[in-house]
Amino acid sequence: MILNSKQITNRMAKILELIARSIIYRSRAYLNINHRPSFLVFYTTFRCDSRCRACNVWRGNDIQKKEVELTLEQVDKIFSDPLFANLEHINFQGGEATLRDDLIELVQTTIRRVGTLKRISLTSNGLDSDRVPQMVEKLWHCCRDHGLHFGLSLSIDGVGEYHDYARGKDAFKKVTRTLSQLDHMRGRDGFSLGTNCVLTTHNIDNIDEILEFQKNTFNTTNLTVVEFREHFLNTKDTANAEKLLFSMDENAKKKLIHFLEKHNRPKNLGDIMAYRYEQLLSMISENKPRTQACQYRINGMVLDHRGGLMLCPIGGHLGSCLENEPSQLYWNQRTKKVRNEMMGKSCLNCYPYNFYPSELAMDLVPYLIWYLKTRN
Repeated sequence: MILNSKQITNRMAKILELIARSIIYRSRAYLNINHRPSFLVFYTTFRCDSRCRACNVWRGNDIQKKEVELTLEQVDKIFSDPLFANLEHINFQGGEATLRDDLIELVQTTIRRVGTLKRISLTSNGLDSDRVPQMVEKLWHCCRDHGLHFGLSLSIDGVGEYHDYARGKDAFKKVTRTLSQLDHMRGRDGFSLGTNCVLTTHNIDNIDEILEFQKNTFNTTNLTVVEFREHFLNTKDTANAEKLLFSMDENAKKKLIHFLEKHNRPKNLGDIMAYRYEQLLSMISENKPRTQACQYRINGMVLDHRGGLMLCPIGGHLGSCLENEPSQLYWNQRTKKVRNEMMGKSCLNCYPYNFYPSELAMDLVPYLIWYLKTRN
């Protein structure tokens, strides 16, 4: 394909923009500059109908959990704060976010308050094959009416038996039924359907089967190495750690390293998964610190179901938005101190969880250097 001069100019401008964003990210991250978030994860509830072995969020009394969830009025007030004036993407999660009867109203409230939004996404276990498709349909219509993109990510940790082991009885049967209920939405403008698999010592032997299922079902692949986080109400001391964590099973760890070694060379310039696998390989096999960009470093933030504000999913608590204005919690030296402490500890050992376009832009320069070094 031969490009005309205008197309060449546009592509060059885009490349220069990406390079500039990468340099800006590295500079801000190095200088630890507070910056309005463009991305937010909103844990809307800790209620959940899954029974994940790597997570304890589902345990406890759902009535008590519901009582402390943010109300629509509280959400409206929180998102009216100037701190969120530049948000472009909000990811709604749980627990299981669709267990909130007012999820549609919750999303509408954020859209009304944040005029800069470009994208809304929902992470779901997809177990309720009636409720989830109905809510997804309504959320897509809501986003379309406001000119926003809507994305759904379904958490599927294996094909058949393992998914049931990981998330509860008949989990795979339920989520595949949900997928069939969503078939009519494929190809719609402004809608995307993705997935994620949490890779553990228990499903490492089935990794090729998982990747084939993801590719055939979602036309994409995405794997996350298991780790226990504060948000999941789980620690390495729990009973399941021995069965799931690669650090506690040398044989499974070798299998993971072998997989990463097979897939850490790029097939083409856009093969960003190979870049991620290379980072995971160095962290797991050589205990090297993470160097890959993270949007939470300068652009991301987390709001929990009780109004707690955090710098990222693994921690960095700043306080409650019900007790203080979000701007007051964020715009101070303490935020820099908390971030600096995380950058020197937890950030170094945090596995790359996912790829967002903004993260690739932040990593463009080191990515291009890596590509040139490894493409052969």
